[in-house]
Amino acid sequence: MPRRSFCLLRRDRQRDNAHAEADAQHREALAVANEQRQAIAAQNAAQLLELLQRNTELTELTQKLTVRVETLTVELHEKLLQKDSKP
Repeated sequence: MPRRSFCLLRRDRQRDNAHAEADAQHREALAVANEQRQAIAAQNAAQLLELLQRNTELTELTQKLTVRVETLTVELHEKLLQKDSKP
């Protein structure tokens, strides 16, 4: 084989090796980025769950307070009516 053919083969092999190395680095970078995205997604899901639980607690408290205010309003109204009806 002529010397030129060996040079071309060596150059092709070096180029192929460089491409293979670049591909491997790219795949590794993609894997790391994917792991980071998954960790962030898990953290966001946990935060969302906590916010939903707090929202549920606040909604229940608001309901209880609303019922209490309504009860007090009715009681006050009845007392005022009784006071007005007494001579």
